[in-house]
Amino acid sequence: MTSTDTAATVVSGIQPSGTLHIGNYFGALRQHLRLHTQQEAFYFIVNYHALTTVRDAEALERYSLDVALDYLALGFNPDEAALFLQSDVPAVTELAWILLCLTPVSHLEKGVSYKDKVAQGIPANAGLLTYPILQAADILIYRKEGAGLLVPVGKDQKQHIEMTRDVAARFNQAFCPEEEPLFPLPEPLILDDVAVVPGVDGRKMSKSYGNTIEIFDEGKRLKKTVMGIITDSTPLEEPKDPEADNVFALIKLFADDAKREEIAAAYRAGGYGYGHAKKELLGLITDYFAEARERRKNLAERPDFVRDVLRDGAARANARTNEVMAAVRERVGLVTLKNSYAQLSRRHQMLQRAHSILKRRSGQLFQELEKRKSPGVIYQTPTDVTGISRIGIQKKSIPISKLSPIRKDSYINKGRQSKIIGLKRNRPYTSALNERRAKNKEDS
Repeated sequence: MTSTDTAATVVSGIQPSGTLHIGNYFGALRQHLRLHTQQEAFYFIVNYHALTTVRDAEALERYSLDVALDYLALGFNPDEAALFLQSDVPAVTELAWILLCLTPVSHLEKGVSYKDKVAQGIPANAGLLTYPILQAADILIYRKEGAGLLVPVGKDQKQHIEMTRDVAARFNQAFCPEEEPLFPLPEPLILDDVAVVPGVDGRKMSKSYGNTIEIFDEGKRLKKTVMGIITDSTPLEEPKDPEADNVFALIKLFADDAKREEIAAAYRAGGYGYGHAKKELLGLITDYFAEARERRKNLAERPDFVRDVLRDGAARANARTNEVMAAVRERVGLVTLKNSYAQLSRRHQMLQRAHSILKRRSGQLFQELEKRKSPGVIYQTPTDVTGISRIGIQKKSIPISKLSPIRKDSYINKGRQSKIIGLKRNRPYTSALNERRAKNKEDS
């Protein structure tokens, strides 16, 4: 295994184009889980990448949340590293466009993954062609001053990391002084004992080929998949070469050294058929993911928790990417006249703080006014929390809440027109008083 730089930031993504399978697990996810507690790490669900093949909106949403669920079930600790959706970090696509402008089309057309998918009959859309550049942006956007970038991937993804290194070097050469490169050249982290995990048909295990064994399959569904692995027609009694068999290639991923040697010896001795090997593999897969399978069932009943994990991870990711994009824009010469995200965030926090202080002071003011019992109380309208509005002064201290409905309405709704002391007289009250005086004169 490639040695790890403990100061490096670990960055990697996984595509939600279907249910995760054991090829995903042994190719990258296992490394993610091992590294995320050892050093700074950003792991993301690349739902933009998935759009190159997925055309079902509901399915894409379900796949994306299921990937997060799978990570958590397999032991990912959100307190140790960030897990989030690619679409929640808008700076990634902005950087991808800048990098695309530096990339020759001929380099994109040489992509092994692109040529392989085209050969399989997958439509060659522009998203598929430019896939490696969006992937490069996914990686480079999390650079940190003085630290490298480490990308755990399967061996089949190594070329994409090489393309990321090329585009990073191209950006540094075009926009940075030679002694001050902005982007470090990322390093791949590849497990030496895992090349390409074979699918049930012998080809590389891939959702695109429909030849996967899903991580959390169980029971009859898992048994049907495993027993359907394609093998050759060597008779049961004859010796077999374990290294040439797809079933044994999968057994090696799950079995310890002793078990592996035991099964390999049975292959070579003869009398051990592929059916025996498949049953052995079925038991190994069932036991290997047993605990994670139960955790996943429990987490599936807490969808809000899963969404909160993704939300928190995105906040941590955006804090990093906004800083990086500010440096990128400056180097490239992109003039940004709008307020930056960081500035808007700080202003929002200041407004929230001011609102809290104002609300607290208004509450204290209400309490103070309520305590006063001396004549000449200045009352505050119940709806006004920003300052005092004079609505009248009484000879006796009576809280507004205890006034009769008529008098309360008079004081609150007509208070601005009143002049009991220094203000206009209350017109409805004055008219009633004059009428009473005129009647008294007539009676007398």
